[in-house]
Amino acid sequence: MTNQSEGKAHELALERCTDLITWYENQKRIQKILDNVLQTSVILAAGFTAFAAAVDSWPKWAIVLPAVITTVATGLSTNFRFRSKYVNFASAGERLKWAKLRFEIPSGSAPDDPKNLEAFVNSMEAIVSAELADWRKGLLAGDIAGKKADAP
Repeated sequence: MTNQSEGKAHELALERCTDLITWYENQKRIQKILDNVLQTSVILAAGFTAFAAAVDSWPKWAIVLPAVITTVATGLSTNFRFRSKYVNFASAGERLKWAKLRFEIPSGSAPDDPKNLEAFVNSMEAIVSAELADWRKGLLAGDIAGKKADAP
């Protein structure tokens, strides 16, 4: 490989890693928001259910509504496992950041050694491939969220 093509490969690898980190950070943020909204809904609706049941003058639908919200929010949270996905995306993103940092910091006597680029690309591939394998396994097992929880 020439110095120019090595430089281009270096840039492409770093750009790809940055894109992956950005994607994982965005997914992590979305999953965290969804988890927080659903968990907060469950807590508020459960608390409001007891209050609504104590008010005799309210219509039955107003008394039942918080319990329905609690049930639906709990079901969505259990089914889609937003917290689990948040943790998985955060973990993959942090592993990618670490791989990028290790690549960007010159190491040893040959910082421009093509083996360093190959090791970096391989580490990115391993991180993303592990995530994809988990998703594939979950989807094939019929898990709508893409990840099957381990049986106790």
